[in-house]
Amino acid sequence: MAALEKDCYTAIMANKNKQPLRPSHPSVERARKISSLMDAAFTIPIIRKKIGLDPLLGLLPVGGDVISAMIAAYLLWVAFELRLPKPVIARMGLNIAIDLLVGCIPVVGDIADAMWKSNQMNFKLLEAAYQKHGIGPKYEKDGLPTIDVMAEPVRG
Repeated sequence: MAALEKDCYTAIMANKNKQPLRPSHPSVERARKISSLMDAAFTIPIIRKKIGLDPLLGLLPVGGDVISAMIAAYLLWVAFELRLPKPVIARMGLNIAIDLLVGCIPVVGDIADAMWKSNQMNFKLLEAAYQKHGIGPKYEKDGLPTIDVMAEPVRG
């Protein structure tokens, strides 16, 4: 799993400051906005640390962390929708689970929510895998893969 993450990250970093390898998908753009809202929407002025809604929702006992996990699950859904590789989806799910479980611990969980940026980590995984693999093959009932050619927007 780590090798796939490293390959995806390497593909993005090698292409840094250049055009994206493929046009961005609308679902990827929505995922970018959600990850930014959840992990980096506001800046704490004195320490210049960015936080989002995730640590603020974490202040609500247990329910806030569950709400955060449900919002974070949207990024997981986008990865599933784009049919990205299963190891990437599994790693994203693990990041959400860690955020949920640690966030349920009083006080420590609230601090961890501000430091552990699971949504941004998941977005980086999602974007890297999308740029490297594109939209994966679609599997029909008979088990034969087909490719959905209309899924990516064409920009001219």
